[in-house]
Amino acid sequence: MKRTFIILTISTLIFFWTAIHKFGGDPGYELVLKPYPSFDIFVGGGEEWSYNQRMENGEFPWWLTDNAYIKLAYGDWESKTHIWEYIRYSAIILTIIGWPIFASVCIFKLIRRKLNKSVPSNTK
Repeated sequence: MKRTFIILTISTLIFFWTAIHKFGGDPGYELVLKPYPSFDIFVGGGEEWSYNQRMENGEFPWWLTDNAYIKLAYGDWESKTHIWEYIRYSAIILTIIGWPIFASVCIFKLIRRKLNKSVPSNTK
């Protein structure tokens, strides 16, 4: 259970602290480390003109408009898939699916333990 908890915690950190920044009018994108955890999974994208307009109007998070992020990796829609993309998408899926399953197993074990203590044993 400890190993599962640690793996889920690491995948949750990856999920909340990283985002894919898609450039406007460009097939390129980058994996960025956000300055704070948030639900922003994908930011940016669109045509170049609308991307620039949305950037000026403040429709993106402040850390994106102020370049207050750390670029971890770069990719391109026209190139092959990189290993970091598989790791990130796996972390997202593991976080969304793993925590409810983990909580269910913990509750089941807790209930079973309580029931086993309440049943008297017939051994002498």
